[in-house]
Amino acid sequence: MRIKIPLNCYWEIPLIFIATYPYQRKQNKRQIMESYFIKNFDGAEICIVDNHKTDAKQALLFVHGSNLNSDIFEHQFGSELLNKYRLVAINMPGNGKSQPANNPKEVYQFKGLVDTLEFCVKALALPQAIYVVGHSMGAHLVTNNINSPQLYKGAFFVGYPPLHEVKNFYDATHRIPSFQMLFSEKMNKSASSQVADDLMSGKASNVKIQAILDSVEPLFRRYYGSSIANGVLCDEYDTINGFECPIVLTHAEQDRFLKYEYIKQAQVSNLWRSKVHLFSNASHIPFIDAADQVNELIDAYVLDVSGNGA
Repeated sequence: MRIKIPLNCYWEIPLIFIATYPYQRKQNKRQIMESYFIKNFDGAEICIVDNHKTDAKQALLFVHGSNLNSDIFEHQFGSELLNKYRLVAINMPGNGKSQPANNPKEVYQFKGLVDTLEFCVKALALPQAIYVVGHSMGAHLVTNNINSPQLYKGAFFVGYPPLHEVKNFYDATHRIPSFQMLFSEKMNKSASSQVADDLMSGKASNVKIQAILDSVEPLFRRYYGSSIANGVLCDEYDTINGFECPIVLTHAEQDRFLKYEYIKQAQVSNLWRSKVHLFSNASHIPFIDAADQVNELIDAYVLDVSGNGA
């Protein structure tokens, strides 16, 4: 086991444990991904996936949606187009290979997840300019942190409706049963099958998504859902409009959860190319079923905003 100590952490100097287990190293045509762990502020281990492209000028930091994990970014880590970037994905506590929180009532609250993301970003201390790619909940974690414009060079949001307050959820979402199930502590196989089907808009990949849903720590859904219900959200526009670089808003054409009309009317002053970008024939998780569209748009955005190659 190798140990390295970042020199410019935020709260304290955590230890980063590099896992050497064979199953945690994956080989692609152009990429090597490695899973390793960093300790969260509560001491629980957070799983990081990293392609270790240390000579890149830009880094893409992927943050998954609620009840999901870094596996949804498989087609981004395996993309030859994005191979020129440092690619890093964070698994939220209780999701993926990250450990359950030691203090679930605190960490799984919305604010606890916001703090977890910032803690991990500062602990990683990536030397590259960071462009955050936030999916659904992951995007909300970014926009509920007023420090995000200082943490990230740019932001690319997928499956995300900007909110002034929690009650805007009702305007932004289709109130299908699966939406409520995402916040239910007890999600049986029948429920997870339905949620997976809606997340993938009925496509074959829903089997993989169901397995991901079934692996989530149940207390994550309880405390995350209750904190949302209690209105623990800030005005996300304050953060969004604080970015110096333009940010990207997208929408998937077949998304069963979000309303395009709501997202299209978002009053974002620094919207890249002055529009919401549509992914055709895509579900709420277009990283899987519209990977080429997603990858091409991410690449175009970073190249445009950075003004040079990666």
